[in-house]
Amino acid sequence: MVYIDANKNGQLDAGEQPYKGIAPITICQGNQPGGCQTPYETIYTNSADGTFDTSSSNPPLLPGSYTAIFTPPSGYDAIFPKPPVAFFTVGNASTGNTCTANAPADCTPDGSGNVENLNFGIIMAPPGCR
Repeated sequence: MVYIDANKNGQLDAGEQPYKGIAPITICQGNQPGGCQTPYETIYTNSADGTFDTSSSNPPLLPGSYTAIFTPPSGYDAIFPKPPVAFFTVGNASTGNTCTANAPADCTPDGSGNVENLNFGIIMAPPGCR
């Protein structure tokens, strides 16, 4: 989920609102902290509630390590993670469909190895930086 981090603490807290717009998240194979060298696909947040998942991946995500790179929408800055890059691992039925990510980002598998929840916090960009 992409959310407005009202108190700027880098955590999704009760009462914080989802970003109600469309923002791209690039999924890359492997842990790529220096940028995406091998893009797997780009997915987009849901404009109604800020969520996204990889269930529409084509082909579906295979078990392994991935990097998610979030591009903040115009007028916003990423506050968590900063830079807006998260690493996660998708398992399979034999490993219990596990999903891990760099804390405190949430990462939830849907039972089929897809990622349902990986949080990115944003704030309004200061005037003159938009």
